[in-house]
Amino acid sequence: MNKDRSFDGFYCFAKDVTERKYQESLEIKAELIQMVSHELRTPVHSVKEGLSIVLEGLTGEITPEQKEVLNISKRCVDRLARLVNDVLAFHKLEAGVIEFHMKAENLTRIIEEVAASMHPLAENKNLSLKMSLQKNLPEVELDRDKIVQVLTNFLQNASSSRSRVRSRSHPP
Repeated sequence: MNKDRSFDGFYCFAKDVTERKYQESLEIKAELIQMVSHELRTPVHSVKEGLSIVLEGLTGEITPEQKEVLNISKRCVDRLARLVNDVLAFHKLEAGVIEFHMKAENLTRIIEEVAASMHPLAENKNLSLKMSLQKNLPEVELDRDKIVQVLTNFLQNASSSRSRVRSRSHPP
């Protein structure tokens, strides 16, 4: 202020807090995803186990119609559990906290092993699982567990989709 009590200027100091606020929002998002994933896993697991107990007949006999409805519910709960896990895995990937254990592997052998482990699921749903793989492919640098997870999810989703299509087109 000058002698006649008027302002001769204005000083402003500012600090860009954009990056700090962005980091805080990422931390809040991470905490929310962790909390929601954990809170969803517990009831999903309980419903999944309850359906399994009823489907195994441990609570008494069920009719074929009830069994079909329960099987549909169990498939939906299984899918929900996978989605919760996928959200958490995607968040970890986005945040850069997923570790990859890269190693040279035979992709053909991995595909054959996954297909063999999924064969009973396909057979149980009256589906056929056919493969046509080129032999003698070179080894590929990959994370075996992650590739097995992707292939298993792919085949589970395909078998669930195929079962839904079949049950819609051929009512019981």
